[in-house]
Amino acid sequence: MKRLSLFSLIASLAILGIGAFIKPPPANAEPAPIFRPLLRDIQTQLPRGMVMRLPASVPYRSLPPANSNNTLYPYLSSRGGELSIQLYYRPGCRANACFAGEFCASNSDTRMAELEKQAK
Repeated sequence: MKRLSLFSLIASLAILGIGAFIKPPPANAEPAPIFRPLLRDIQTQLPRGMVMRLPASVPYRSLPPANSNNTLYPYLSSRGGELSIQLYYRPGCRANACFAGEFCASNSDTRMAELEKQAK
């Protein structure tokens, strides 16, 4: 009886140990459909060694302004070691009044601190 318990314990620990060394597969979530037209440009313009993770969904509930059709329009911009996607409520409008949000990949700690401060 003791041998069977000891064997079970050793077998369980061996399986657990093997599981700890196996690399889990990466998550394969796709970016939200709003980003699909930009994916090729993002891949080509993203600074070397950087990664931009985009959300699988973007909530569309009652977006302001009142005359909005609850659609967001993404625009890609690249400057100084940074790639960002700005979302606007109206096509062609790049004014602050139309601005909805931004996703950014940057190698500048100063810029990232600035964006985090704005998000609070």
